[in-house]
Amino acid sequence: MSQRILQPGEIEALDRTAFPRIILPQPATRLRERAARLRHLAEGSPMGPFLRYLARLVDAQHAALDAVPDMPQPDAERLDRAQRHAMPLWQLPADIDPAWKPVMRAIVGHLQQGPGAEEANDVERQVLAELQNLDDAALGHLLASLWSNEHLNDSQRVRAPVVMAAVQVVMMSRASRLDLKTLPFVDPPTICPVCSSSPLASVVHIGGQEEGLRYLHCSICETEWHMVRVKCSNCASTEGISYRQLEPAGEPAQTVEELKASPVAASRYFSACMAEVCSKCNSYSKVFDQRRDPMLEVMADDINTLVLDAAMGQFGHVRAGSHPFLFPVDDGDDAATLDPDAGEGAP
Repeated sequence: MSQRILQPGEIEALDRTAFPRIILPQPATRLRERAARLRHLAEGSPMGPFLRYLARLVDAQHAALDAVPDMPQPDAERLDRAQRHAMPLWQLPADIDPAWKPVMRAIVGHLQQGPGAEEANDVERQVLAELQNLDDAALGHLLASLWSNEHLNDSQRVRAPVVMAAVQVVMMSRASRLDLKTLPFVDPPTICPVCSSSPLASVVHIGGQEEGLRYLHCSICETEWHMVRVKCSNCASTEGISYRQLEPAGEPAQTVEELKASPVAASRYFSACMAEVCSKCNSYSKVFDQRRDPMLEVMADDINTLVLDAAMGQFGHVRAGSHPFLFPVDDGDDAATLDPDAGEGAP
């Protein structure tokens, strides 16, 4: 029987422990896939106008990547401090590069004049014109308001998604250029090692070395970092973790015993999106499993599953993390910045 000597690269590939600790974003690919997913989810959805508006916003983000200048990456002193103190490289919002302002204007310009601009209604056009006319000082004040705990007024709320879209573009671009070998292990492990933001949700990957592994997905720079499963992404507790999902349409409710007895039934029953609930901190976060739906995209599918958030709120659970394009209308209210039921899908 012939034998072949494995080369070093092949040996690492066989090592199940040699999975990436951190996955940096690829902005162009991710934004293109997100826009396509939003349009797919919009088909036949009661939130169709809302999802199509967001698809155009993501298109504008993709176009604005060309407006991102070369920005300074962390120097040796910052890297050393982050590694020694187990802290993220950047602390937001203090470390958001001012390049976000011209990037935001590029996003607004694309929404006003780029492909799909004719779909905007009068309210959206007014919001875009107001944003384009704000000076740098006013934009800085608006950004500070979004990061504060103060209640946003109507004007701030309708402008917020475009501002956050610009911050995302800048932070994704910066994160994509980092050297993985220099990134710190952070404490607590529930914040992004790159920009210190909270995760939007968890993603269980399909394929490659990440097959079946869970990664937390940053809500701002979209870096992903590994966290073991059945662990709270808010307080890092491994006790009192349970899972909730909406009953699958067309599938009768089944007991745990029935699901264990029938793997085929279980595969149909369990959703690609579940809420991971922590009884210790009473929070929940969404877990998206690409093995159940390889086409899902975390930012798009998070919005498409707002009904799960509503259900969790009715049971008194508080969501850990938030979507960068959604802001509550009132304290304790989970309503989105854009009304999903609005016929025009406008801000």
